[in-house]
Amino acid sequence: RDVDPDASQIAGPAATALARLAERSGRFEELIEVLRMLVRFADGEGARGELLARMARVHEEALGQIDLAIGAWREVLEIRPDGRDALDSLERLFVGAGRWTEVTDVVRRRIELCAEPRERRDLRMRLGLLLEEMLGDAAEATRAYGEALDEVPGDRAALEALARLHEAAGRWPELLQVLEQQLAGAATPAARVGLLVRTGALLQDRLHDVGGALERYREAINLDAATPEARARLEALLRDDSYALRAAAVLEPVARSERAFERLVVIHEIQVRAATSPGERILLLRRIAALYEQDYGNPTAAFEAVVRAVRDARFEIGLLADGLKELRRLADALGAHAEEVATLQEIVADLADPEQR
Repeated sequence: RDVDPDASQIAGPAATALARLAERSGRFEELIEVLRMLVRFADGEGARGELLARMARVHEEALGQIDLAIGAWREVLEIRPDGRDALDSLERLFVGAGRWTEVTDVVRRRIELCAEPRERRDLRMRLGLLLEEMLGDAAEATRAYGEALDEVPGDRAALEALARLHEAAGRWPELLQVLEQQLAGAATPAARVGLLVRTGALLQDRLHDVGGALERYREAINLDAATPEARARLEALLRDDSYALRAAAVLEPVARSERAFERLVVIHEIQVRAATSPGERILLLRRIAALYEQDYGNPTAAFEAVVRAVRDARFEIGLLADGLKELRRLADALGAHAEEVATLQEIVADLADPEQR
């Protein structure tokens, strides 16, 4: 307001003296009135701002008038929009009163005033946390965390927050994008394995992309063959005809390195069913026979696998000779000559049949 300069020169010193006396004697209500008068007479915005800040502190500390203190600090901000003392005090008072919407307003003002990306990132993360936890506004919290990520691309905490909110809201494509960003920045092999398995599960269970999931499990197994969830999911896929062969290809070297012979037999049987040529089937069946004989100590099961191989080789003369030698060796060991003869008779019959040939 415009104040008569002469009145200011007379009243200003008097009011200053009154303020000093009121403060010394603890008459704080009177002190507030005098300070308000001094605000009118103050020379310049800087002086007015200091007087209003003093009023705010008296309202809060001496009189416990929180709302009036907030009003005074707001007047300070009108004079000094970048006043950190006013922002600090308003935020503290709003937090104390549980006025979370006003707290977020203060944080947003700080963001507007901040020029440094890392500091803006910290403020946006704080804003997101307030919106998420204190106001329950998941949409705005997601926006705040996304803006924090824009400030510092790849920021781990921002990505974790976004992943949490997208998952809670069932936004599966958005969650996939966040997990892929986390994968790109994974700091350790263990972290990468965990993210690969999580991404694979998301692709398989929510986005129905089993092929993409299988690739993530393969990467996880290559990094850590002992990864339990990836192994369990791959082994479950062995029972899915559409993906069994791809799952078997991932699990075969793991089973071989661990000498898990039972699993190897299962894997080879899947490969036998998918084989596109007699030569490929025969090779796999002979591997199965070797596993049964050498690793299981089960020559009967080995003999049965060789019988199957010989039957497949009946029109492959180059492969049939080796198969017949194996058949004879195992038949001799087991005394299974009747079964050997039956197999040979079946082969001869097929060779004599023009349609079979």
